[in-house]
Amino acid sequence: MKQWKMPLAALLLFGAMLAWVLAGGPSPGAEEPAPDEEVEDEQIKIIELDDKDDISEVTVHWDGRDDIRIGASGEGEEREYQILSPYERPTDQDRARLLFTSAAELRVKRAVTEQPEDLAEFGLDDPVGEMVVSMVDGSTHRVIIGGASPLGAGRDHPDRYVQIDDDDTVYLMGGSQIEFMTAEADRWSDLTMLELDTVQQIDVRGDGRSWSISRTDDPFEWKLSEPLDAPARGSTVRNFISEFHRLQAVEYALDDPAEDDLADFGLDEPAMRIGFHDKEAEYKEIELGSFADEEQMTVYAAVSGRPFIYITEAGIMTVTGMEEAEDWLDRPFGPLRYREVTDVQWKWEGEHLSLTREENDWILRSSAGDELSRPDADETEAIVREVLALDVDKVSMPDELPDDLDLEATDNYVQVQTQEGTVHLDLLDDADGLYGMVRGYEAVHALSPEAREVMQQLNALR
Repeated sequence: MKQWKMPLAALLLFGAMLAWVLAGGPSPGAEEPAPDEEVEDEQIKIIELDDKDDISEVTVHWDGRDDIRIGASGEGEEREYQILSPYERPTDQDRARLLFTSAAELRVKRAVTEQPEDLAEFGLDDPVGEMVVSMVDGSTHRVIIGGASPLGAGRDHPDRYVQIDDDDTVYLMGGSQIEFMTAEADRWSDLTMLELDTVQQIDVRGDGRSWSISRTDDPFEWKLSEPLDAPARGSTVRNFISEFHRLQAVEYALDDPAEDDLADFGLDEPAMRIGFHDKEAEYKEIELGSFADEEQMTVYAAVSGRPFIYITEAGIMTVTGMEEAEDWLDRPFGPLRYREVTDVQWKWEGEHLSLTREENDWILRSSAGDELSRPDADETEAIVREVLALDVDKVSMPDELPDDLDLEATDNYVQVQTQEGTVHLDLLDDADGLYGMVRGYEAVHALSPEAREVMQQLNALR
């Protein structure tokens, strides 16, 4: 048996070593991981403050760029952030808040070495940047940013070596974190050009066209007052406002432009002006100038009360540049919905009748209010829906119509009442066509040919 003792001992020793390696220990003779070998991130905090409100200012330097200073004032939810240099602009509050929050608990991936022999090995002898975190009490933290980790070669935002204050330790910080903290100045600017509250009136001027649209108390909600006095389509106006409600720029083109600068951006004679009046009578106007980049479809723009020239998407010119005033207009009964209709009255070709709704039935009455019949509910619904859908071929102001057209020569009409209000359409049956005038508006609607047939269908219910 003796001849087997040594081989068996060696075998047992090998098995023990294999088990240790599989459990995570290094193999015999292996070196410690090199600084740039892939190892698990430790996420060490190199700055740890009780509250981000302890920070008064963050300054970022990066080679080849202007230094960026962002200050803070106030506390808690009321805290506001402001770009202090290289210029003073409205500041992206969410982005600046995240910067201060990150700086209050600044993390690195791991410590590389506590006692570097040569800072040049880590690019820290000639740093590419630094971030200074200034505290309310006057103290500061200074983060020095050095060279990129070799493992990040070829990446847009590689991990980099950093040091903090007087600590000799070299740490590795994540590339995306550094990219966020050291972003160019424009990235910290608030790109919101315009914010609207409750709009009461809209004025559009430019390209030889001019419109004014204002809010009303009648069922239409909006009316076009220039160049026509006519009901405006609510959905069109609401979509228009939504395009400008929180209008964003692509970037800033110029800060504090002088009067002589405007011509360079086509803003000495803007292609389009859009003004908004809100419920507090405050007026905000945006001017659109020449193309900034025709291929990218961007234009120069300025906003009243703001000392900047912006670049914004040219798509808003499409929204404002409607070809005709009719593009804004609604049908005579456009805003009304069948489910809300309670009563329909009309006078046509000698008949003066009304329909009153009772739940799912309709009652036909005389002008005196006497019940005449209860017509078929489905047939009546179909006719009422056709009344609501009456369309228009053209809308004109009275002075644009033929002189021999007497708008006072008729007492025919159709009126629809809902829970929200009433729309009354006076009718003029002329040899040239059937015209309608929505009561309360001056514009005259040339109704589509189907309008006569719809009125005859109403009379036929008797």
